[in-house]
Amino acid sequence: HVYGLVAWGDPTAGGSIPLSLSERLSAGITFAVGNTRAFAAVGQQGSVTTWGDPACGGNSGLVTEELKSKAFQLCYNEWAFTAFREGGQLVCWGDADAGGSPGDVASSLTSGVVKVCSTEFAFAALKENGQVIAWGDHSVGGDLSPVHAKLQSGVLNIWGNAG
Repeated sequence: HVYGLVAWGDPTAGGSIPLSLSERLSAGITFAVGNTRAFAAVGQQGSVTTWGDPACGGNSGLVTEELKSKAFQLCYNEWAFTAFREGGQLVCWGDADAGGSPGDVASSLTSGVVKVCSTEFAFAALKENGQVIAWGDHSVGGDLSPVHAKLQSGVLNIWGNAG
């Protein structure tokens, strides 16, 4: 199915689609997701369009080029988003402390990811070799150090929760 989007509510939290995006979001959207203050929509060619609170992912300007095509899934938490792209690449944006910036693990997310999930303010990715990578708020899953050795290989699946 292909859709056009309409938004209403608090304009600072994505409740109003900016005029500059209204034509792009009026048709050709395959799905959209939202967090507490922003939205992201995927178009037919895998392009991602975002709006809402810039601090929570409503502005994806730092990753515009990576979001122009090939996205097929979006994962989100309270304040950040991750786009899953062809080739197993993840692209992140939003609040850096909530996983909007993968920091030191960014190079591990450029290929080979088979699944991504989230907690309240963190993300985890499962790689094709069975390794788990996490980033975001350390207090809610962004820090694997207590179980690091157990997550280097052989993991078959991962799940997230609210924190």
